[in-house]
Amino acid sequence: MKTRTKTLVIATILLAVAAGIVTAAALAPVRGAVQSAQAKPAPSSSDLSYQGVDGQTALELLVVKAAAQIKGTGANAYVTAINGRIADESKKEYWALYINDKLADVGAGSYVTKSGDQIRWHIETY
Repeated sequence: MKTRTKTLVIATILLAVAAGIVTAAALAPVRGAVQSAQAKPAPSSSDLSYQGVDGQTALELLVVKAAAQIKGTGANAYVTAINGRIADESKKEYWALYINDKLADVGAGSYVTKSGDQIRWHIETY
């Protein structure tokens, strides 16, 4: 390879690497903002809220929005912990599901949400 050709190849490679670095630096704040928006709530909170999505159950959305521990499946699912906050049976605690500020009369695996629904989980006692 001639010296001029080698120089052009090296210059092209360096230009491509520099462009990649500049692009990565420019996208870093955007990537951070997206990760922040997707971040799950802090552990030990006794309250969690999120919006409904047409056609998805409250339970399906819960497992996307938070680290949830669940006994059973579907309509028989029972939420025992959300983001590390366990409902303490010795204190007679449970995770209550509210839909649009009303206590749900069906389980999270049965309630199919709609856009605009406000879903809220809160630790309560019985």
